[in-house]
Amino acid sequence: ALTGHIRASLQIQPQISLHELCQQRPLAQGLAELLTYLELGDESSAGERFTMLIDDTLEDTIYWLGDDQTNRSATMPRVTYLRPISQPSANGHDH
Repeated sequence: ALTGHIRASLQIQPQISLHELCQQRPLAQGLAELLTYLELGDESSAGERFTMLIDDTLEDTIYWLGDDQTNRSATMPRVTYLRPISQPSANGHDH
């Protein structure tokens, strides 16, 4: 489901931050889901993973509701997923 969410978002726009992904589809599994998002990215884009950029100069805070109904958050460097070069945009043109 997370892979599909990233892929669908990258068909609409050339890049999307992890923060934006979590705003569009709030974390249902909390920290475990957040870590899974991070595992789907790879700065070298090896294998089937998404190309991911990590910007240490910017921070994003991701929020979720814990199992105990307590608001939780994680502050981390900005993580951005990039559309693969070979994946066309929604209008059929590569940019």
